[in-house]
Amino acid sequence: MNGDILAVIENNLDKENKDLLKLRSVITQVLKPRFLYACSAERILFYDNAWRGLDAGEFKQVTTFMSLEEMKLKIEQQKKNSFQQRNYH
Repeated sequence: MNGDILAVIENNLDKENKDLLKLRSVITQVLKPRFLYACSAERILFYDNAWRGLDAGEFKQVTTFMSLEEMKLKIEQQKKNSFQQRNYH
């Protein structure tokens, strides 16, 4: 994947609001990952930095992590959709 960082996992989610803000701001700006995971003993939260509109606001609770293949597929689908949208207008 050209040396790009695909995902960052925060596995010590104790101060949830502060840690989620840190992931979405500092980590995203510095490392530029596509996917973010925040984990605590109780749950796993997921965020896709490509989300736009209504989806872009919040982390969503998930039960598992995506595999590398699933991440690559999501990235390819998004590239294809972006290309189609540019050519449509």
